[in-house]
Formats: sequence, C-alpha cells, structure tokens
Amino acid sequence: MDISRGKNKHKNPYTIQDTYKEYILDKEENSLYYVDYITYMEICTEYLKLKVESIFNSGIFILPFSLGTLSIIKKKPKKLESKHLQIDWLNTNKLGRVVHHLNDHSDRYKMSFRWSKKNTRCKNKGSYSLTMSRDNKRNLSKLIKSGYTNFFEV
Repeated sequence: MDISRGKNKHKNPYTIQDTYKEYILDKEENSLYYVDYITYMEICTEYLKLKVESIFNSGIFILPFSLGTLSIIKKKPKKLESKHLQIDWLNTNKLGRVVHHLNDHSDRYKMSFRWSKKNTRCKNKGSYSLTMSRDNKRNLSKLIKSGYTNFFEV
C-alpha cells in the first residue's frame, strides 16, 4: 500500500510575498508607508496571529469587505468507516498498517477551520480557497486536546 503524500493542491497560490510586491508599487522609498519586506512580513504575521487568536477565543471572525466569515466548526463523521476518518500517521508508520483517528477525546467530533463564503459579494468565489498554516492547525489540535470543544456544530 502506497501512503506517500500527493501533489500540491494549489498550483499557484497567492502568498504574502505577492501582496508585498503589490503594496510596494506606489510607495516611494522615503515615504512614511515604505517598509522593507522583512518588516512587512513581521506586521502581517503579527496581525494574522491576533486574528487566529480571536477565532480561538470567540469561534468566529467576520472578514472585512464582505468576504465571508472564518470560524472553527465541529462535526461527527457519518459512519465510523475508513473513508470518513482521518489517518493516524504516527501509529500507521509504527505498526505498518493503516490506523485511523477515532477522536475519542472529543466525543468523535472532527474540528476544522472553515471559510464561509455564503454572503460574499465577489465573483468566482468558488475559485478561492484558504489553507491554514500547519502551526495554526497544531494550535487548534492542542486546544482540542486540552478539552475545549465548544465550537459551532455542522
């Protein structure tokens, strides 16, 4: 059985480096708003950390400019079958066979970040996606394992 990683889902993702290139176009070098790339990254990183913390605390963040909402949702799998459960890679690699997470610590709920584009006013909204960083996913995992599971149920 082949358990290797698949290809990248997003072929040409739009990154913070791309936003910096767009931001700096109309800024003069001696301007108050001119910042170098490292400073720009630090500002963006700190801002995003604060927003993710607000999602962890309140459960929802309303994105500006009618871009929808970002929240943490929880749902139970339809059945306890392999196609509805995530693979436990640590135990799979140890035992040499596929082992699935049963999520007994969260009463079998699966939690994840969700970008709801229901009331979004932009064209081709189905073409856009949001992938949270590995660090944010791990922080969510720590929060769940500490016993906090008071999120929106879907």
